Amino acid sequence: MLQTRGHFIFLTFLISFLKVDALCARSYIQVVGSSAIYPFAIAVAETFHQKTKFPTPIIESTGTGGGIKTFCTGIGLNTPDIVLASRAMSERERHYCLRQGVTDILEVTLGFDGIVIASPDLKAPFSLSREQLYLALAAKIEDQPNRNFYWSDVSSEFPQRKIRLLGPSSASGTREAFTQLIMQNRQTKLRHDGVYIEASDQETVIVQKLQLEPEAFGVFSFSFLMLNSDKVTPLPIEGVTPTFKTIVSGQYPLSRPFYLYVKSAHLDRVKGLAAFVEEFISADAAGHEGYLASYGFIPQPEQKRLLEEKKVHALTRPKKVSLPEQFQDVSRTNRDHRDVQNLRNLKGEGE
Repeated sequence: MLQTRGHFIFLTFLISFLKVDALCARSYIQVVGSSAIYPFAIAVAETFHQKTKFPTPIIESTGTGGGIKTFCTGIGLNTPDIVLASRAMSERERHYCLRQGVTDILEVTLGFDGIVIASPDLKAPFSLSREQLYLALAAKIEDQPNRNFYWSDVSSEFPQRKIRLLGPSSASGTREAFTQLIMQNRQTKLRHDGVYIEASDQETVIVQKLQLEPEAFGVFSFSFLMLNSDKVTPLPIEGVTPTFKTIVSGQYPLSRPFYLYVKSAHLDRVKGLAAFVEEFISADAAGHEGYLASYGFIPQPEQKRLLEEKKVHALTRPKKVSLPEQFQDVSRTNRDHRDVQNLRNLKGEGE
């Protein structure tokens, strides 16, 4: 009976050890976040694999808000290493990370993108301003429910065409950035009375739905527009058409930066993580002649990219630091055995 119990305890220990060992051995990179940055991340992941022979990172398109929430669940190899964000992480999200033990986060600005209002028409029907977008889409105007249901209600210059905008959900960074840009510090949200439609966080789905609602407009990232210019046409915003040049220069009013957030505690524990981050911000990828340009990526000024690259190098090649508790448990059995042996050696005893 005692022998059987001993075998059971040993098997339980062995299974637990193998599980921990598997956790320690994770050699692939886990990335979550923005669907707008997803195509760029896939391109970098494939190039990274070809260059280094590390496993191709696993990229999951969750939306910025959902990705940050998952990223902040804690430190450990069962959590994502990177979150891609189409807006900056908020103070509230940073506090949530801190409460969950994610205390050291590397923020990297990758480049720029434009948020585009597009029509299935072959020609843009009219130009819009941020103020007109606010009048069309705000839930409340001067603390009163928005009663503008036709574009002609917003401006007499516009046709009597129903206001309908198909866009992403509240989990999307594109949606959050778009709201901030058109509300211009006003304390109101997008309306939810059938004017703004949460069509999908996947832009290809929005394009498909626009074909069924030819009078509606859609919200897209500029990078998506670049790859689908045969299906949708952008509306000028304040007289400026979204182009590579107008977004880089800051002329286009609905432009925003892209970010990448990395758990510093994972850099020494996940094989290839530091090299992957370095590849993403490298001139080969994110520079003005980088391979991401063919996917619609808009690089930041080279001086700014170099500063971001320098920041990455300083943090991806750190000196030895103590491991977080979640990782210290991985080799506890071996370490305990070693500590006992060292104690015996100090006392002059053998094994």
